Amino acid sequence: MCGGSSAKTDRTTQLASEKKLFDLGDKLSGQGADFLKSGTGTTKTGLDDTAKASKYYSDILSGDPSKVLAAVSPQVNAVTQGADQEKKQLANLPGNRTGGTNATTQNLDTATRGKVADTIAQARPGAAAGVERTGAEASKVGLAESGIGAGLEGQAEGAFSTLDSNAIASRGQSQKIHDAAVQQWADLVSALLVA
Repeated sequence: MCGGSSAKTDRTTQLASEKKLFDLGDKLSGQGADFLKSGTGTTKTGLDDTAKASKYYSDILSGDPSKVLAAVSPQVNAVTQGADQEKKQLANLPGNRTGGTNATTQNLDTATRGKVADTIAQARPGAAAGVERTGAEASKVGLAESGIGAGLEGQAEGAFSTLDSNAIASRGQSQKIHDAAVQQWADLVSALLVA
């Protein structure tokens, strides 16, 4: 009669539901933190890679001859090795090594300088586009992962907020049930005393 079992069943069900909600919030919070960590790591890697690419591209665009040549050294080395090979072949040719051979060697040096200048000039437009592209892509990936992490943490925060609201409402409901049970006992005792 007083404080029936349905109130206890309701309370047990409510507590079980709140535990599931809490576990879900905890899981979402953990996943959110994982995504934030991953996003931060990806952003750092992207920024590191972008810094390397940016340095390479900036060196090409700098106008400083030593930096430009260092940045395009593989291409320049290929050009100069080809010229060196041709010079060796000329040196091994029998015959007169004056006028014609010397002129050919000088022409090779001039052609090599021209090829090196062409290599540098061809690298510059790609360098400018590369700086922009690498920075933009790294930013997109890092921001996307960070956004996912923040969204999951926001959902977890919502779950915890719901838990808080439910706990306050539950406590109020428990108090009403308790007050009703106390009133039932008071009414029963009063009825027994009057009778």
